[in-house]
Amino acid sequence: MAAALTAADREQWIDAPHFEVVELHVRPDRQRQGIGRRLLHSLLERQPHDRAVLSAIRDDRRARGFYAKEGWQELTTLRFAADGVWYAILGKRLGAREEPLAPR
Repeated sequence: MAAALTAADREQWIDAPHFEVVELHVRPDRQRQGIGRRLLHSLLERQPHDRAVLSAIRDDRRARGFYAKEGWQELTTLRFAADGVWYAILGKRLGAREEPLAPR
């Protein structure tokens, strides 16, 4: 991921301590119920870092829409394998701590 970023973006998003979301999945029959949002907020509110990064399949409109609504911005795109699918690398500032969600 770092190799795909510019030097300035690497310094801003990767070089300083950051949190990386590696996997976050909700079963398809449980999606669109706020579970993913609560999971993501729970992960982020516990972080001592002021930034987080993750990758999402670039053409996955549902995932990209979800992260956009949550305030993630696209930093770059890349392929993890030469013949693999394209991923969007997303970043989010955590300085203004995530607001805890009210229980459902």
